[in-house]
Order: sequence, then C-alpha cells, then structure tokens
Amino acid sequence: MTFIPTDDAEIVSGRSSNKGDENEFNVDGLPTEQILMKFNVAGVSSKKIKSVTLKLYCIHKSYNDGGRFRLITDNSWDESTVTWNNRPAVDDREIARLGRVSIGSWYSVDLTSVVTGDGVYGFNVYSKSADGAGYVSSEGLSARRPRLEIEVE
Repeated sequence: MTFIPTDDAEIVSGRSSNKGDENEFNVDGLPTEQILMKFNVAGVSSKKIKSVTLKLYCIHKSYNDGGRFRLITDNSWDESTVTWNNRPAVDDREIARLGRVSIGSWYSVDLTSVVTGDGVYGFNVYSKSADGAGYVSSEGLSARRPRLEIEVE
C-alpha cells in the first residue's frame, strides 16, 4: 500500500508564510526550516502491518543531516495556512533520523513503530545542523514525490 501526503509544507522560523505549494521543501537548523507531512492511511483495517517506510527523494543540498523525525500530535493543520507561528504540536520523541544525504538519491525512514493502522499520521522533520537537506514535495515530479509505503500480511 502506498500513500502520498495529503498535506506537506516547509515552515521557516520568523516567517508568517510557508512553502506549501512548491516542488521541494528543506530541513535545516540555520535558518530553522522544518518539514511537515500528513498522510491519510486507509485500507489497512485488521491486516497485520509488517513494515512502514517513508521514502524521500533528495533534490537539493547534500549535507550531513538529512533530518530528524517526530510525530505530529495535532493533525488539524492545512498546508495552505500553516506557518511557524501556528505550527502543530509535536511529540518531542525522535522516532527516526537520516544522516548524510546526497542529491539524486532516495532515502528510507522506518516508521513501523508509530503507524499502527488506519488514521491520519503527521510527521515533523527538523535538523540541529546548519547542514540540512532538500527533498521533492508532493507538488514535485510524481515519480519522486514523498510516499509512505505500508507492507501488510
């Protein structure tokens, strides 16, 4: 089963707007740029989940910190209106991390521990480093859009 984000955006500290309709989004520690993604998972029902993988295609910035992933706890946000000042609440626990990333490569993030069945799942990606990364967003080239892949039994 494969899901594309229903909403995704880049929010930047100090900005009252977002990058919710651009072909790429960035994660960086300086300036602080974070990625928000939301997926509506349906069709899992009573099936047993074997694995959940978020796949991202690096299109910009080849640096040391590909991002740290946290679960968004309030998924009422919308990509057209979310900003730094009204960003959704997140769980402080880091659920995954990407190290060095390179332009032109796919990266996989294991989210099996947090995606447990049907529902809306949001993810916040941030960096503690000024060496961030840029990925294709859901508005980008369809073959390189972010996707949540769920393998069920």
